[in-house]
Amino acid sequence: MMKNCICIILGLLFVQSIVYGQDKRQVKIGDSLLQDYKVQLVYNGEWTTVKELQGDRNLIINFWGRRCKPCVRELPKLDSLQREFGNDILILCVSPEPEEDIKEVKDFLDSKSLLRNLKLTFVINSASYTYNEDGVRTNRVSGDLYKDFMSYDGVSRKFWLDQHGILKAITEPKKVNKENLDYFLSNGTL
Repeated sequence: MMKNCICIILGLLFVQSIVYGQDKRQVKIGDSLLQDYKVQLVYNGEWTTVKELQGDRNLIINFWGRRCKPCVRELPKLDSLQREFGNDILILCVSPEPEEDIKEVKDFLDSKSLLRNLKLTFVINSASYTYNEDGVRTNRVSGDLYKDFMSYDGVSRKFWLDQHGILKAITEPKKVNKENLDYFLSNGTL
C-alpha cells in the first residue's frame, strides 16, 4: 500500500514538472499576436512570418492535421470562403507537423482530389529558440503558434484576428461561414 502511494506521488510530481516546464502562454481576446511567429510555406518551402503573409488583411488561423478527419473535411469549405473573401481575409492553415515532414504534408494535399488546387495558405508551424554553450534550449525567440494557441483547450477552435494582429474572437469551426465573415469584416468582431 505504501509503495503504491509513493509511486502515485512520484508520478504526480513527474507530470507536474512536465506541465510547468512547458513554454506555453494562453492567448486571450485582445492580445496582439503576430509579431514573432515564423512559419514555413508547405508548397514552396520558404520561411516567412505570419504578419508578412497576412499583410493588411484580417486573419483566421485554422489548425489542421493529416490525421484529423474533421480538419481535412472542412478544408474545401474554408477554400470556398477564402476565394470569396480573398482580398479581405487570409485563412491560414497551420499544421503542427515538424519541418522534416513538410514533403509528407504536401504529398498528402496533392494526393486527395478534393484538396488539390486549394487557394488556402498552408504552413508548417515553427518556433525559434536560443541555446546555451551546452546546447540546452534557454528561451524562445519566435513564437510557436501551435503551443500558444492550442494550449487554449483541447477542443478545435478558430482564431479570428484583425488586420493589426489583435485577437478578436475564438470560435468553434462551424462559426467560420459567410454570414460571420461578412459581420466580422463590417464590425471588426463577432
